[in-house]
Amino acid sequence: MFGEEVFVMRCLRVAGAFASALLATVLAAGQEPTFPAVLFTATGKYPDQVSAAYGDFTLAGPKADALKPLPRGIRHVAYDPVGKQLYGITNHELCRLDLAKGEGSEIAFPADLPRLSWPSGIAFDTKRERVVVAGGGAVGSLYSFTPKTGGPPVRPVPAARPREADSRGLQRPRRGGRGD
Repeated sequence: MFGEEVFVMRCLRVAGAFASALLATVLAAGQEPTFPAVLFTATGKYPDQVSAAYGDFTLAGPKADALKPLPRGIRHVAYDPVGKQLYGITNHELCRLDLAKGEGSEIAFPADLPRLSWPSGIAFDTKRERVVVAGGGAVGSLYSFTPKTGGPPVRPVPAARPREADSRGLQRPRRGGRGD
């Protein structure tokens, strides 16, 4: 266990050094680094208690003039850079967001899929051009939606089976030649 902790610490140190060097380069060029993010202005367990805004941030904080309110109840967002579209999740929905109108339109799931319940995260996979949503609840499903095709969301990844353990409780690689 100690060896793994040392490895992780070394990786974090390298990543931190890289981030510091990149930041120093950007600052030396006289540029102010900006990045898109969500600013939560009110949080709560229920959708009507959550309010947030999306826009550009700097190292000093949000750029107030660039923030646009998110529709009520949106907890997490992902941006499709190709389609220039923002997607978000509420407690039980995947939505296509229109910040100009301040609205979110629900993306319906097929009846044969488990209901999206308490999703815990959303991301946009730029390589496959799809939205990926991690569903919560008891089953922990993973869903994907491909905006380009316009089809309904699907479950792209079956639930992972646990790895086998040897008599000492150590995990061994699965058979099958994939090395995973």
